[in-house]
Amino acid sequence: MDTPVLLLVFNRLEPAERVLNKIKEARPEKLFISADGPRESVLGEKEKCEKLRTTLLQKVDWPCEVQTLFQDQNLGCGKGVSTGITWFFENVEKGIVLEDDCLPDASFFNYCEVLLDKYQDDKRIWSIQGVNHQDGMKRGKASYYFSFNNHVWGWASWSDRWDKYEFMIEEADESIIKKYLANPEVDRYGLHYYKSVLTSLDRIDTWDYQWLYTMWRNNGLAVIPNVNLVSNVGHSEGATHTTESDKFANKPTYNIGEIVHPEKIERDLEADAYDLKKMLNKPSLLRRAIRKIKYLLTSDR
Repeated sequence: MDTPVLLLVFNRLEPAERVLNKIKEARPEKLFISADGPRESVLGEKEKCEKLRTTLLQKVDWPCEVQTLFQDQNLGCGKGVSTGITWFFENVEKGIVLEDDCLPDASFFNYCEVLLDKYQDDKRIWSIQGVNHQDGMKRGKASYYFSFNNHVWGWASWSDRWDKYEFMIEEADESIIKKYLANPEVDRYGLHYYKSVLTSLDRIDTWDYQWLYTMWRNNGLAVIPNVNLVSNVGHSEGATHTTESDKFANKPTYNIGEIVHPEKIERDLEADAYDLKKMLNKPSLLRRAIRKIKYLLTSDR
């Protein structure tokens, strides 16, 4: 595979090995590995991080150029991941991004490669997504549809799009957020939630909402496959974003088959409304807040 791949890791060896084995099946010519550093306050984490890095490098046994960014100190979920992605896109024109708990179907890689080539010069498209949350409902007749949502459990993009990314957002434009909230039932709550997440980075250690907002601010669309291509397998009580009870975690994946392209590029409002209703429900957000508090008290992420 010609398309470069970035693998983002921290201290969890078992899921990282599973993801690397899937990458190995695709045999990319260039592999980038970015690892956040250990937390000084967590006993034994330095050794876990070192073992993970050594083990992964030993498992790259196909013809492949490997580049690494191994942090000595812990940057956190937000800065750690976004710094790795920025480093990746400083070195490649386009590529695929996988975190250590995002297990892709084998067809995910060809899907990304085909669409990265197809939409490289079409600045309406900002991201190629691997996750589908439509519960088996197919949107349109093609292999994928277009959305304002930017799920980051396995995705691909281009350096000229990521170049617009800003980690620190001092003030979120309400008009931009409102433009993309398609479901009247969650508009008011969604506006409050997105503004809170985007402008409260001192309390919420994340990077992906800023990437979503960057896409919105530039009138960008994401490509969503009509079958789920990536499963989050990091579902444990010690994880930051996914627990065993997370309704989005550990979903089955499917082969997307031959890629059929839509006849026109337009946002699927019905699909986006369905997505929002699932994502922006108060019980789910409460559980997420509780998980973030738990993260501060645990050693895994």
